[in-house]
Amino acid sequence: IFYNNKAFQHHWIDTSSNSMMITYCLQLYQGVDLGGNYDFTVTDIENSPTSPPFPGPMGEQRAVLLRDLYARWADPMTAGLPMDEMEMNDAATAFQILIWEITHERFTAEDANGMIAQIDLGIGALQWNSNSAAISDIATAMINSLGEGGFQDADLLGLTNSDAQDQVSMIPAPGTLFLVSLSALGTPARRRRR
Repeated sequence: IFYNNKAFQHHWIDTSSNSMMITYCLQLYQGVDLGGNYDFTVTDIENSPTSPPFPGPMGEQRAVLLRDLYARWADPMTAGLPMDEMEMNDAATAFQILIWEITHERFTAEDANGMIAQIDLGIGALQWNSNSAAISDIATAMINSLGEGGFQDADLLGLTNSDAQDQVSMIPAPGTLFLVSLSALGTPARRRRR
C-alpha cells in the first residue's frame, strides 16, 4: 500500500536569533505544521531520530551514510550538477527520499558499505513510487556516489521533539551556537512529491 507523503526541504527561523536554518525530516510518521513553533533538543545525529514512533536512533553506521550523503549532495551545485530551479527541486526531493531510506530501511548489513548494497527504493521499508525520471536519475546518482573513494564527513546535528517530526541539519560553522526553538516559515522553499 502506498501513501502519499509530502517531502520538502524545511526552512526555519530561530526565534532567539532570527537566523534561518535548512533541515530535512528524519521521520515519516510524524509531521510539523507550516507556521508552527517547535522546541527541539539538539541531539547527536547517531541518536536521532527519537522513538516512538519508528524508526528510532539510526546508530553509527547509518550516520556514516547520512554524513556522506550530506557531504556530497547537500548542495547539488557542488556535486557538479548545474541546475535550474526545477532541477534543484528534483534534487531536494531525491535527497529527502534518500534520507528516509537511510533512516527507515531494515538493513541486515552491519556496516555502511554493506548498507549501500542494500539500498533499493523499489523494495523494503520505504518504497518510492513515482513516474519522475528526473528524480529517479538524481536519486540513482546519489546512491551510486555513496562511499565512492571513501566516506566523506559532514557535521550534522539532530533536532528532536517527541511531539513533532525530528529533523537533521548541517552545522554551518564550528562553534556556532544552535537553536532549540524553531518556527517554520509560511511556505516551503522546495516542495517535493513522493
